Amino acid sequence: MTGVFTAGALYATLALVMRPTLTVEILAYLAYLALACSIIAILLQVAGQRYISATTASLILLLEPVFATLFSVLLGLEDIDLYKVTGGALILISLYTTTLAELKCRATS
Repeated sequence: MTGVFTAGALYATLALVMRPTLTVEILAYLAYLALACSIIAILLQVAGQRYISATTASLILLLEPVFATLFSVLLGLEDIDLYKVTGGALILISLYTTTLAELKCRATS
């Protein structure tokens, strides 16, 4: 989070110094990013969560960093290292144990 804040502060400073012109094309890109990546994605997520249990929703959201890292590696933006593999493995193990515990709980009820 600190890196995001630092990068944002740096780009904001550069924007003040360089004073880029906002064209219609740039504003259209910004509007698309705001709508597609923020508003629509969150609305679809909340709408989908109505139809599944809280446990299932949390387990799906648990996989978000795994898929983000996987896509980043597949796009060639990041390299695979021991920390990423270990973190992904820990997330998948916790997902498996939680799912197994929920299935056992349902079987006894």
